[in-house]
This record gives sequence, structure tokens and C-alpha cells, in this order.
Amino acid sequence: MCADPNNNSVFWSGGNYTFAMFVSKTTNNGTNWIRHNITGVGHTYAIAVDPANSDIIYAGGDPGIFKTTDFGTNWINVSSGITDIIMTIAIVPYTQNTLYAGTRDGVFKTTNGGVSWSNIGLSDVNCILIDPFASDTVYVGTNSGVFISTTGGGNWQAINNGLENTSVTCIAIDPSNYLYATTYGAGMYKFPLEPGIFEHNTIEQDKNILFGHANPVKDEMTIKFHIGKPGQVELVIYDVKGTVVKKLLKTTKPPGIYMQKWVGRDIRGMSVPSGIYFCRLSVNNQHYTKKFIWLR
Repeated sequence: MCADPNNNSVFWSGGNYTFAMFVSKTTNNGTNWIRHNITGVGHTYAIAVDPANSDIIYAGGDPGIFKTTDFGTNWINVSSGITDIIMTIAIVPYTQNTLYAGTRDGVFKTTNGGVSWSNIGLSDVNCILIDPFASDTVYVGTNSGVFISTTGGGNWQAINNGLENTSVTCIAIDPSNYLYATTYGAGMYKFPLEPGIFEHNTIEQDKNILFGHANPVKDEMTIKFHIGKPGQVELVIYDVKGTVVKKLLKTTKPPGIYMQKWVGRDIRGMSVPSGIYFCRLSVNNQHYTKKFIWLR
């Protein structure tokens, strides 16, 4: 079952009906349901609603993954490049058609709304979760445990310390605090998400990195960055015209991981309007930039 992130009265469920792949939706909190047949054979195991557009829904299972752009009336097969049965789907919010699907053959990723998919690793995938505060951070539950990527699906790292059973069936997140995992026959576990815990293990010591952050951003943004060598550090917010909105930091720092907050105010202390902005980290005249959307 899947809830519409934009309407708390709309829910979707999947399954099979006389051996046909279908989904059902309710628009009144379950009082009435409407069935949408997808294809003549198969079973629906996963459903995901696009957070930016509730008319776009993906349904995955056997024999593949299907997409609707009209709230379930019409469905098209968007399985090109995917192998095996779809067990889970995760959509990256506000990133223009980027999503992940999990099968026994691995994690598959598309950046064009399902037109084409590529296998980015792992196997026996049961569940996929995207960190809502860092869209490049992806967690995957498999029959071999939990894995994390902080680069949008590359350089997978196992985080299985404390798991008595690595057959992970479901994962959930309390952002910046804990990752939760349920296992087959061995209960539920939680893993502390301390700032920088994964980056410390994967960053080359002399690298400077501006990490991905929540996108879109509302009310407050925490910017995290790594300094590889001591030097002059500057952190600045720009608008789409290249105008300086706010200088957040200009100082000398030793190597390490740092965090800096921005509450959406400009150099005059005024609240900035919604729109596209850029965060630029400069370290010893080397520059690193991330684009983000600010929502009021």
C-alpha cells in the first residue's frame, strides 16, 4: 500500500485479480475503491507516487514496472533494462524523473522517468529508502543486510553491525537520528545516523567535498562539508543571477567535517522568496557548488 504524499485522503494498493496485475485507489480514505487493471497477467508488489505530481504513479511487480501520468487511467510499460520481478520502488523527490527499483538482480536506476534503466549493483533487494534530508543518500535492504550509498547509487557500503539476521525485509528512517530495519524472523533494529559517520569511512583524507542536502529546502537548511587540508574556507549562497544572497562563512579551518545552518535570510536579514539557489564552498580557491530549491 502507498499513501499519496500530497493528499491524505488518497491511498493506493496492489495485488492481482484473477491473475491480472492491477492497482486499486481510494480518494476518500478507504470508503470506496476503484480498480485499475494494468496488464492481463502478473502481480503488483510495489507502488510509488511522485511527490511532485500525484498524477504520476509507478507500479512494479511481475512482469515489470508500469507508469501512469493520468492518475491511473492509462498505464505504459517502462521496464526497459530491468531484469527480474520488481519488489520495491523509491522516487527521488523533485529531481525530474529519477527513481530506483529493486529486484533479485539488483538495484536499478532511471533518470528519465523509466525510459531506460541501469543496474547499479547489489542483489536480492527487498526495500529501498531515500534520505529525505539528502537525496543522494540511498539505503537498500537485501537478503545480505543493509547497504548505503551517499553518491546516488554508487560505492555501496554495508552497515550490518548488530544485525542477528541479515535478511532485511523493511527499512525506515528518522532523519539525522536513526535508521530502522526489520529482519526475517529476528525482530527490528535501529542504527544511529550520526553526522559524518559514513563520510568518515569513505572520503579520501585530502579531499574537499560539499555534501548533498535536503532538496527542496524549507525553513532551514543544514549544509555539511568536508575540508581535506587546512586553509581559507568560504561558504556563500547565490541566486540564479549569480548575485550573492548571503555569506555564511569566511574563516580558516583545520581538516574535518563541518555543518553550517542557513534559515533563508539574505544579507539584509530579509526572508528570501521561493526559487532556485546555489550553495558554493570555496577552499583555498577551489570551488564546489550545489543547486537547491528554497520553499517558503
